[in-house]
Formats: sequence, C-alpha cells, structure tokens
Amino acid sequence: VVLVVLLIVVIAVGIYFRLNSIVKAVVVNQSSNSLNVPTSLGSADVSLFGGSVKLNQFAIGSPPGFTAPQLMSLGALQVGVNLAGLRDRPLHVRTIAISNPKMVIEMKGASLNIKKLIDNMPPGDSDPEPADNSKPLKLVIDDLFVSKAQVVLRPDLQGLTAIPGLSKSLNKIK
Repeated sequence: VVLVVLLIVVIAVGIYFRLNSIVKAVVVNQSSNSLNVPTSLGSADVSLFGGSVKLNQFAIGSPPGFTAPQLMSLGALQVGVNLAGLRDRPLHVRTIAISNPKMVIEMKGASLNIKKLIDNMPPGDSDPEPADNSKPLKLVIDDLFVSKAQVVLRPDLQGLTAIPGLSKSLNKIK
C-alpha cells in the first residue's frame, strides 16, 4: 500500500513539473489536427494554484498555395479563472488577455486564405446534438483585453480584376 501511494505521488509530481510541456504539445497537436495546417507554440505557462494559463507565440500557418508563412499569430494569450468556479454553470472566466494578434488576409487569384483554411478543415460531427442531452456550455467573461492588434491585407490585383465592376477602377491603380 505504501509503495502504491509513493508511486502515485511520484507520478503526480512528475506531471506537475512537466505540465507546461504537456499543454504545449496538446495545443499544437490539437490545433494542427483541427485546422489541417501547421501550428506552433513558443511556450505554455500553467499556474494550477493561480488559476491561469498563458500561451506564448502561438502561430497558425497558411494553407497550401499562399505565400504568407502565417495566417494568424498571437504574441500571448492569457486566461484567468477562479478555480472554485470551474464547475459552475455558467462557467465564469475572470479575464482573457490577447496581445499582439496578427491576421494576414491573403488573396491568390479569386481565393482567400481564410476561406481555404475553413474549406480544408476536417468535417465536424454531423449530429450537433449531444447524445447525453446535455446543455450547451454558457460562458461569462469579466474582462477581455486585446492589445496591439494588426490585420494585413494582401490583395491579388489580377484576381480582383475578375470581379465585375472592379476591373475599371483597378486599371487606374496599375
């Protein structure tokens, strides 16, 4: 019995000290599988007792055929919760802070990178109703902060000329 308890304690301590790398691997794996494009994450910082998670340098790659290395990136994403309220419904989140988000909207011919990303995503469940008749999760966020956001537009002038009515205006730009 003592050996079993000692083994459980050793495993728990090992998981606690490797939690950041475990979260990083899960975020990259799940986001890449869900989006069908490469993703990367610089680091994850999980504070179990502080009730927060911070993801640093998260990036979503562009779909094939587009030149921007990343469709979207975040400098950091931090979420803070009250641990005692994690089982409450609605779920209560103290704060979400997003810093340095950057979205690159690129056009190649008549195709947009964001549309191609959505089209290439794996299909979801065909039955949106959960089998156990559970209710959808309701979420309350006290504070949402977004700082230093950027949107970069990369139009394809040749692709834009195919849009009726725009070709005459674009000919003046060239």
